[in-house]
Amino acid sequence: MAESYVEALEKKIAELAGIPMEAIRKNKWNDLMNEGDAIKESTDFINNIVVAKQANATASKINPLISKIFGLVEREAKQAGGAAMLPELGYGYDALLPHICADIMEIHHSKHHQGYVNNVNAAHGKLLAAQEAGDNAAINALANGIVFNGGGHLNHTIFWTNMKPNATENVPVPAGSLGEQIVKDFGSFEAMKDQFCANTAAVKGSGWGWLAYDQKLGKLGVYTTQNQDTVEVVHGAVPVLGCDVWEHAYYLQYKNRRPAYIANFFKIVNWENCQSRFDAAK
Repeated sequence: MAESYVEALEKKIAELAGIPMEAIRKNKWNDLMNEGDAIKESTDFINNIVVAKQANATASKINPLISKIFGLVEREAKQAGGAAMLPELGYGYDALLPHICADIMEIHHSKHHQGYVNNVNAAHGKLLAAQEAGDNAAINALANGIVFNGGGHLNHTIFWTNMKPNATENVPVPAGSLGEQIVKDFGSFEAMKDQFCANTAAVKGSGWGWLAYDQKLGKLGVYTTQNQDTVEVVHGAVPVLGCDVWEHAYYLQYKNRRPAYIANFFKIVNWENCQSRFDAAK
């Protein structure tokens, strides 16, 4: 049953992308930048920014994304700028078996997420130096590093809490007001899940799939973001559920079967956590 569902997803993705289904099943992610390399490149980028003493502070406007990202991190992780810390999972690296293996979880959490934490703290330290020197050019040069690493820290912090152990093949279904909102906005839970799985599996390269709440429209929607962009910045919607579809999140176990990984992700969704996020968003 699960396999037929995955095959149906692959057919839908192929239809949306306009390519043969066989191409979906082949490893077409070779052009992806390895996350470890991406983090290392970002580290080098931040370290190579030179702050000029007594620079012209009025030379340019400050990129508003800098304060936006730090604000989102502080709201989610309760960590002020420069004090980012790797959050505890609340479960063991092997707790999400058989759906996500322990090796993936350990590398993903202790290596990759830690890399984002290290970089966002380093970027904040250089930001303070640039602010003290009045070097707006250096401040703005840090924006990409802050968006990438701050977004990586934020997205992963949400991701860990969105999951909980479930060794069965059952797909938990949200109850309460979140479940009601999903039915209202999508017609059914299955319709939402199908849309989430298809859209998230079709992300080109590295990125995320999201169920998020648009406060202005008063409704839930399915969204995707590239790399470590945040759904709230890109789409103006508050994250309720996020699924990481960078290769590191699934490749050791699923190889190129991204749809199978996403289908199994729904077996370990922590809908209680999602309910809390929905309540806060409303």
